[in-house]
Amino acid sequence: MARIRRGTEQVSFGAATVRVPLLGMPTLPLVPVLVNGKGPFQFLLDAGGNVVTVKNSVIRAAGGHVLQKRGKTDVVAIDSLRLGGVVFRNVTAGAQEELDVDGVLGFNLFREGLLTLDYPAQQLTWAPGALPDPDGQQVFVYRLRDRMPYLPIRLGQDTVWFNFDTGASQWFYVPKALASRLPLVAAPTTGPAAWNQQLGTIHTQRAHLRTDLDIGSCRVRQPYLLFTEGTEALLGSGFLQHFVLTFDLSRHRVRLARSDAAPLLMPGVRGASQD
Repeated sequence: MARIRRGTEQVSFGAATVRVPLLGMPTLPLVPVLVNGKGPFQFLLDAGGNVVTVKNSVIRAAGGHVLQKRGKTDVVAIDSLRLGGVVFRNVTAGAQEELDVDGVLGFNLFREGLLTLDYPAQQLTWAPGALPDPDGQQVFVYRLRDRMPYLPIRLGQDTVWFNFDTGASQWFYVPKALASRLPLVAAPTTGPAAWNQQLGTIHTQRAHLRTDLDIGSCRVRQPYLLFTEGTEALLGSGFLQHFVLTFDLSRHRVRLARSDAAPLLMPGVRGASQD
């Protein structure tokens, strides 16, 4: 329905700049959110999500009106969500029983200004402004697909559109169908299980690239890829945690800034420290 795709009817800023801490693990950007003035609850800020989702227990504690029963996910109306100094009013969200967080702020809520996830400093900032012109090194053009941001990355002989999935804890997720086209060190083997709020547990396969992976000025030494049965390629927070990630929401630009220009080494790659 159009209301859940839109997310919120009104966004009110109490100050020009919103700053809130990122909570929890570095690979899971959680933020404190008040729901109808109750809380705070810990919500995932998910650029890989295109709707607001709330756990049923939060709806019961903070109040919310069920608009539609839809199996495992009800459509609910929430009077307000407060993130620091900004308030989202008249929010339409999905409500689920089995979320592994209190809620999810989808990318559809954020429409203008600069939204920054400073992973090293563990801080979210949302402020007016604009990014400079794309330079192909740190600043890029992203494309919205189904209200989520995607970045084109050269992978082997293909250009693959990767979603900035801040809710995914690993580095690079790639559709299994691409495996035969990539220069891999060896055939994929069983990888770690992943969890998706729509699909539940996802089984993966894992293989190392024989070559390095370049994203602008950043080089990742012979990364491993997680192959999934889905059709989406994802940049997870395992990779993004090394950056200050800024979205220019109005002009569809994104900046990946690092203080260290040295190539990145993934856990498990020869010469890398283990997590």
